[in-house]
Amino acid sequence: GFGYCHIYSTPFQMARFRALSNSFRGQDFSSVIELSLFDTRPFEHDFFEWLSQACPLLKDLIVNNSTPQENKRQVATIDDKQIFSKISYLHLCQLKLVDAHIDYVDQFLCYTNTYLPTLHTLIIQYDKLVAATDNFTNDAKQINCSQIKRIVFDQLVVLPKDFYDYFPCL
Repeated sequence: GFGYCHIYSTPFQMARFRALSNSFRGQDFSSVIELSLFDTRPFEHDFFEWLSQACPLLKDLIVNNSTPQENKRQVATIDDKQIFSKISYLHLCQLKLVDAHIDYVDQFLCYTNTYLPTLHTLIIQYDKLVAATDNFTNDAKQINCSQIKRIVFDQLVVLPKDFYDYFPCL
């Protein structure tokens, strides 16, 4: 086995943070603009909710986790109505999900989970993108994909016509 150990003083003032895990909750990373996540335990919806507040200026995010999520959405019941929490990453420009379980693709691309108004670059495995978007037909995911200007795949692919309808800015 192996482990990571990060030693830093608070408040954390560096712009880059590598291999952040689930164990770092409660910290303030307001100066972080580039972040890579790594863990063998799943990153749950509430972790990404905390992350959006702890790293409000985040521009570049890499998710490395092949473990499926167990709690994909936060749900509260108020007056017998279910209220779902939606996460906002207002400055996120680049998202890399190459070494991530498909649950994380759903977490970020589904508009009902996450709001990504400035996302313009997506780095992802083609087969996971096809599966997560229901072969480029899922409207809830198309909203976050509509402003993407660059997609990098792990392989060469022949793109279907529907692909360019789904990603109109390419």
